[in-house]
Amino acid sequence: MKVKQSAALGLGEEGPVFDGLSLVIDNDQTELDIDATDWIAGNSNFEFEIKLSGANFDLQILYPADYEIRFDDEVVETSSNNRPANFIVWNVTEDRKAEFRFQGRGEWKPGNFIDIQETIDGTRKEIWRMTLRDPGGGVAPTAGDRFLLTTKKPFSSGDTFEFTTREASVNQTAVKDNLDQIAVVPNPYIAAASWERRNFQQSGRGERKLFFIHLPRKATIRIFTIAGALVSTFTKEDERQFLRWDLLNETGRLVASGVYIVHIEMPELGVAKILKLAVFPK
Repeated sequence: MKVKQSAALGLGEEGPVFDGLSLVIDNDQTELDIDATDWIAGNSNFEFEIKLSGANFDLQILYPADYEIRFDDEVVETSSNNRPANFIVWNVTEDRKAEFRFQGRGEWKPGNFIDIQETIDGTRKEIWRMTLRDPGGGVAPTAGDRFLLTTKKPFSSGDTFEFTTREASVNQTAVKDNLDQIAVVPNPYIAAASWERRNFQQSGRGERKLFFIHLPRKATIRIFTIAGALVSTFTKEDERQFLRWDLLNETGRLVASGVYIVHIEMPELGVAKILKLAVFPK
């Protein structure tokens, strides 16, 4: 999904719902990612002191890029202030060399610093100042050693975030394993159930209710008398796991007391289940 100048999506705010989804977008600000900044190759344990270049805070530039310092045993680069250097600075984010100003000459020695530079609006700007430090008896960087300076970055033009969803599905194996949980409650039904509440707006005891529970998404329930006469039929095609019966037959009359056979057909699972139900509604 590509988000560009969207009036519908505000940072940190929940976006509009589409296809059952809603996005919340948080944007980073450019800053040094200390946890991800470290040596990535070689054996050196020298440390870098890293800060923004420039004594004047208003002139400090935050540039959203990562940089590698790649060391060699000989001079391989010349700094912007014409100093030979045994390393190069590589802009990893934009896959190119980066310019730098070097305080030393030739080998980068402890105490010397570089200012990483970028050209912005036609003007060379100093971004990060990196000072090499020896922690004491340390191992100096040699050919092949690489140090990665990592930054957190805001969205930029061309950034694309893509995600894939899977359609809702039923785990048929798990459902089959849970067939034993399918039941009717209460069973037996005697006079009333605890969840039935009297309707004071009308005379009489109010609606009767019992429930078939732990049903799969699709099911057909048929209720028969012991003699095999069809009493009522229900069809369920939703994600709810229950179905209610008001103890009325297909003609809308209250069923008689007795034992009934419940046949539950589950076409998506290719199975059926039979229950016995005792009802004493009077």
